[in-house]
Amino acid sequence: MEKESEEEIYKKLGQVLRFHRTQKGLSLQQLADRLEKEFKVPFNPNLLGKVERGTSRILGGDLIRMCSFYQIEIKQFFPKDNKKPVQENVLGDLIESPVIRTILSYLNDHKDEPEFLSYLEVYLRNMTVPTLNLIKGADPKSLKVASPKKKSKKG
Repeated sequence: MEKESEEEIYKKLGQVLRFHRTQKGLSLQQLADRLEKEFKVPFNPNLLGKVERGTSRILGGDLIRMCSFYQIEIKQFFPKDNKKPVQENVLGDLIESPVIRTILSYLNDHKDEPEFLSYLEVYLRNMTVPTLNLIKGADPKSLKVASPKKKSKKG
């Protein structure tokens, strides 16, 4: 097994941190503000950006705080399979699915189209609760779906 350089380690660390920040939909400034509010310790958004790019180091205490904020375990930064890119270790087997790869490719191809993104956002917002209920084992027949209002028969 080839030993990773310090630069590679910090780049991978930054990739994981950026992945979790973007999953929460936060800008670097928003992240810094939320971390400061939660932990009462100042965070510099410019420094956070450098950490995400792997061009600056992060203090151990700050890494622990960020793991707590993202609700992830620090061991996530030390994957057993170092041959896989960090995103694959983060997403696990999901990314290996050909269907998921096709969906991600399509999303990437259309990421700059505002109309598509608006539609996707509304769709995902509406599908989240039913999907989570199905995943948790809820009976699909018990899910309530909004139906169109019936027109009243006024004469």
